[in-house]
Amino acid sequence: MGEKMSTLPYKSTCDPELWNKPVDFFARRTHYLDHIEGIWRNLPDEYRGTFYVPEYINNYSKKYGFETTSLQPRRNSTPIVVHIPVGGGPMVTAAYGDMQKAYLDDQKRPYIYSEHGVGLTFNHPGYAGGEGHRRFVNLFLAPNEHILRKTKGTYPEAPVETIGTPKLDIWANKHIKRPSDPLKVAISFHWDGHMICPEAGNAFEYYKKIIPELSTKFKLYGHAHPLIADTLYAFYRSVGVEIIEDFATVMDIADVYINDCSSTMYEFCVTGKPVVILNCPKFRKHIHHGIRFWEYTDIGPIVEDPTQLVPAIYEAITSTSYKEKRTKMISDLYPYFGISSKRAADVIVEFVKGKRR
Repeated sequence: MGEKMSTLPYKSTCDPELWNKPVDFFARRTHYLDHIEGIWRNLPDEYRGTFYVPEYINNYSKKYGFETTSLQPRRNSTPIVVHIPVGGGPMVTAAYGDMQKAYLDDQKRPYIYSEHGVGLTFNHPGYAGGEGHRRFVNLFLAPNEHILRKTKGTYPEAPVETIGTPKLDIWANKHIKRPSDPLKVAISFHWDGHMICPEAGNAFEYYKKIIPELSTKFKLYGHAHPLIADTLYAFYRSVGVEIIEDFATVMDIADVYINDCSSTMYEFCVTGKPVVILNCPKFRKHIHHGIRFWEYTDIGPIVEDPTQLVPAIYEAITSTSYKEKRTKMISDLYPYFGISSKRAADVIVEFVKGKRR
């Protein structure tokens, strides 16, 4: 059983004159900034505008060696709810919420939307929902052909280009570290989206009792999808598991990565190190959403029960049978690996150039 596809109306509300201005960027969270900072840096000076972030993540951007423009939170709001200055040129975002926020503040800007993630979808007509204000996007930047097809299936008239995943460029030429002793293992879980469908949920409750045991056998680190971080980090602290919030650090430190359903499972594979995939009884084997369910599940040992987890970790480290499958997955889902930022910048320049008057 696949996902239902339906086309939706596509239109632009932007002021054509605004294409003549430099291209601005906006990211409300650090992991969204990670996805597009490389694009901003690769734009020629003439096209590179302002990179806006909420004040609370302004210091984070300095690790990339560039200055962002911090925005104050709106009165009586959370730090990530900000007002973006209107009247600028094209705006690039990497998350639907960011694009929607920017669009609601200024509907006359042209919007360039760089989809983030590997393309996990659950009964949606387009990637990550595909409806709402996506119909006003002027250019979609798709990480892979899977997402491109989803977007074109929903908005056949929308301009879409495949550009890869810019945040992973830095891993293209990194040296693969040998497994450490003791083995360093990281575990993470998806946010609980079971209201969408069972596969959009997570396997945390099914595996939580074995996590303390893992910490006695390995050097264990806990990570989390941002939408469930508070819950998971509280649990990790309660059982004495060290937390790593930054996934780039997980990729650098961990010898093995354990995950149930997240783009990070696939991102970790570009390090050349193995993953372990967690299934649970609520993940329906007869339902097919693509990628994680069940197209690219041969990239590491699959665990169906907590008692299988420890043996699966050792299998992941010692077996060579998954390496070829991971290589194919990277080729399929991460095109332009190592040059994605440059590819995205070139696409933006050519598109904007064609719109300028």
